[in-house]
Amino acid sequence: MNEIRSDMSEQYPWVKFYEAVATKLLEYKSREKRRELAQMMYDIADEVGVDGCKNLFSLRTEYGENKDKTKPHVVSDDVSPYTVFFFMNCNVTKENRIRIITLIGERLGISNEIERPTLFDALPTMQLRNPGNLRWDSGKDWFRSEKDSEQKDKIWEQYELAIQYADGDSSKLSKQKQLFDEVCSYKRVGYGLTKGMFYIRPNSYMTMDDNSRKYISDNMGIEIPKGKLTADKYFNALGEMRNKFSSSDSEVHSFIDVSKVAYNGGDDTDDESGVENVRECLDKGDVTLVMRYAQHLKRCRNLVLTGAPGTGKTYLARQIAEAMNDGLDLSDDAQKKCIGFVQFHPSYDYVDFVEGLRPFKSESGEQVIFERQDGIFKEFCKRAIEKPYILASDEVDNFDDAWKNLKSKAEENDDNVLSIKSLKGKEVNIRPYRYYSDGFAGLVYKNNEWVLRTGMFFNKEQCYNVYRGQKGNKSGTFDNYRKAIVQFMKDECGLKEYQAGTVNARKTINYVFIIDEINRGDLSKIFGELFYALDPGYRGKDKGRVKTQYQKLVDCEDDEFSGDGFYVPENVYIIGTMNDIDRSVESMDFALRRRFAWHKIRPEDTASEMGLSADARERMDAVNRVIRAIPELGEDYQLGGAYFLKMNDDADALSAEELWKYHLESLIDEYLRGLPDACEKKDRIKSAYDLRDDVTDEDMS
Repeated sequence: MNEIRSDMSEQYPWVKFYEAVATKLLEYKSREKRRELAQMMYDIADEVGVDGCKNLFSLRTEYGENKDKTKPHVVSDDVSPYTVFFFMNCNVTKENRIRIITLIGERLGISNEIERPTLFDALPTMQLRNPGNLRWDSGKDWFRSEKDSEQKDKIWEQYELAIQYADGDSSKLSKQKQLFDEVCSYKRVGYGLTKGMFYIRPNSYMTMDDNSRKYISDNMGIEIPKGKLTADKYFNALGEMRNKFSSSDSEVHSFIDVSKVAYNGGDDTDDESGVENVRECLDKGDVTLVMRYAQHLKRCRNLVLTGAPGTGKTYLARQIAEAMNDGLDLSDDAQKKCIGFVQFHPSYDYVDFVEGLRPFKSESGEQVIFERQDGIFKEFCKRAIEKPYILASDEVDNFDDAWKNLKSKAEENDDNVLSIKSLKGKEVNIRPYRYYSDGFAGLVYKNNEWVLRTGMFFNKEQCYNVYRGQKGNKSGTFDNYRKAIVQFMKDECGLKEYQAGTVNARKTINYVFIIDEINRGDLSKIFGELFYALDPGYRGKDKGRVKTQYQKLVDCEDDEFSGDGFYVPENVYIIGTMNDIDRSVESMDFALRRRFAWHKIRPEDTASEMGLSADARERMDAVNRVIRAIPELGEDYQLGGAYFLKMNDDADALSAEELWKYHLESLIDEYLRGLPDACEKKDRIKSAYDLRDDVTDEDMS
């Protein structure tokens, strides 16, 4: 079972060490030795100085009967073996991760002949801020019970059988399956067990987390059954994957290869992350704020940035959106197309966002007609479907540029009519069609004017399909005309012959739609039935299609969303921004809240990125200390760095007094309106702003 390719040790140097640790841990299977193991791991976490890791092996005294937060945590008297591996793979700095692994190797007595890894390609990481990933395994339930240790006994037994089966004892399979199903049924376990099994024997078991399942389904054609995970489902999937590995056409040849590709080298994060984690990584210089949020957005798909006014949430959202395609060689124009933006307001509605009836002048210009038109978000989703990936290195496809040239040629004529030759040599006239975002309509000349030919509409996506040798639409109707357009593009617009290239070398393009001031709109009116399609678990046409209010008017079979309805593509992500102190925060729909991850941005998180001068930063910090200490205000009312940018050293910079008089004073007055001792509180804020009184939180209390 546990066969290692000859190049595996060099390519993935952590494998031997991880397997040695897994085997060594079997010596700690008894309950007495498990207490010793928990203390050992706690001491290592304490020595490295990562408090979050200590929590994996301790009981927090502020919970349960003793809520005294001043007392130290109590080391757990029980622990599972998988927790040690989650400890080795928690999302801390690389330096700390190496220290943790080195110390574990020393304390467990792992032979020095086995190299301690410093590279972690293909290893998925665990987030300390998501206790749901770990609590079931580490034994740190707040209220201890005998049942908990009994469950740990089963986990250790399953762990031992998993190693024995992986190391060649096939007689252990039946019992292991039985225990696999039992352990998976424990609270908060499920698919998390497969990640632990991958850590201990990565050549025999595959992690079935979201990233891996998506890759296995999309790129290997193996469907992982949805719903409750069972041993039969899991081991059947492993068998199918091994069969794929033996194919010469496969780009992956081991479970480790799959994990590497699915996780882009192991840099991704797992499930929920927290703002505290972000700050810790920033403080240690491990990763930028922007990249941390970009990594998390890839996991949660929908994210809302909240915080005090002026903290740069909108600017940060744009930076995150750009970072989502970091490493892809996209042109400036292509990068712009990957980012959508809208600002909600009270009069914004479903017609603007999704679709609705819009008035247009008829072709003759004599009357007004109403046509269904896509809203900004639906149009953005079509853009994501139209170009979902960048070319492989050996792929030839310049259709976008040639299409632009085609439209330019039409615009050179007074009536925008372009004459091309059909495949039989007859003249065909086409013109850009105003009712759709990007396409041409067939024309006929009658009564001294151009008239649309019924049903003859050729949009960009259809012509692109024909260019790649596919049907333009489902039925292939009018494809000969589309072929004529493509041929004209080759003859006159510089279109090159299409070459498909290596499909597996393509890289997905991520599209990010930013909703500024998301709480200021009537969300039920704007989103309508899209609450369902926005759910991260229902992305894609196979899972999340929904009939829109205007579905019956989407009668063009060429429309991607005709027939079965609209869906949000898997490569579309959403970022919302909102101020915590806005009165409309209270109207946020709980259905929407559930579908988004929420992160609070504090002024100090973004101040350095804004480039505030030292004087401006000092004044901001002083003012915010006072605001935090006022009971009626608190941290939600702090002032963000954007207010203080006006003091930076440039030609238009304001003095400190001008900034207070023209920008801050009226805001502070509004904050304090109706509060007791408002004048006194304002004086304290002004004193702090003038750096005349270093007011602390304790002073204000």
